[in-house]
Amino acid sequence: MMISPIRSRFPQLQKLTRKLTAVPSYATGLQPGRRNSSGVSAAETTATDDLLRVRYPGWNGYRGVKHAWLEDLSSIEGRDRQAMVELHPEIFAAYPRIDILQRCVEWQRSYRIVDWTTAPSRAEMPGGGRKPWPQKGTGRARHGSIRSPLFIGGGFASGPRGPRSRYNELPVHIRVLGLRSALSVKYAQDDLKIVTDLELPEDAGRGHVRDVAGHRDWGRSVLFVAPEETPPSDRFAEAIAPFGRYRFLPVKSLNVLSMLKFETLVLTVDAVDEIESKLLFHMQRPGCAPRDKTHPPRKWPYEWLKDPDSQHY
Repeated sequence: MMISPIRSRFPQLQKLTRKLTAVPSYATGLQPGRRNSSGVSAAETTATDDLLRVRYPGWNGYRGVKHAWLEDLSSIEGRDRQAMVELHPEIFAAYPRIDILQRCVEWQRSYRIVDWTTAPSRAEMPGGGRKPWPQKGTGRARHGSIRSPLFIGGGFASGPRGPRSRYNELPVHIRVLGLRSALSVKYAQDDLKIVTDLELPEDAGRGHVRDVAGHRDWGRSVLFVAPEETPPSDRFAEAIAPFGRYRFLPVKSLNVLSMLKFETLVLTVDAVDEIESKLLFHMQRPGCAPRDKTHPPRKWPYEWLKDPDSQHY
């Protein structure tokens, strides 16, 4: 199959990846002084690998730039896949943290819960305005109302007072890691699709999106993501409206629960660019990463690759 040139958005990272994708000596079994088929010696490979691990803690030499096929929605069958899109490895090839995904899902489910339980106080109870007995002369304890919390049928002194929200704020680095893990899981399971845009042909019917999803084996539920806050066209909105399992979501509303709820995630090219730029910004900004006294802050490759003349690799 003929493939057109890859759309290069990280030329420096791609150049670095070509230098670092050589397999280390302990994996190839090369002896010192021997060279593999690519002409790289075991000593050079090991030195490069150790240098990257010291300079950038957690760097994985095998994790290079990821690629995905570029599709469109112009026809049900789809055109021949003649282009590929580069995906940043720190966003779409991160280690999937299942515990972080669980924290994000529980957080999203909990902050939507509102506890409406309310216990009436003595002032909200009906009756009890008359003093039950005189203050003195009866030998009983002094009381002023039968609706006191001391009486059966009285009000509650410290009961629940709804509505109470369970909203809490997750740390930024946890939310960022959750989004990276969800995107990486979708990419690893081949449930991540990249399209040029969400424009449909003029002769597309109301079942066009359903037919496309069925023909391309996208599963029963599909989540479409684009930078726009509303569907890009009325034709696309009418095509997904009759089906509850197809939903449109803007990039700013992308969340872990929605990505895990739908089988297939369809991103536009512009959405991929915006997602990568926002997540990389939060990964690099001060105060986002958790404090760790034993390891220095990690320098992400995208930060020092902005300078094309950089010689740090």
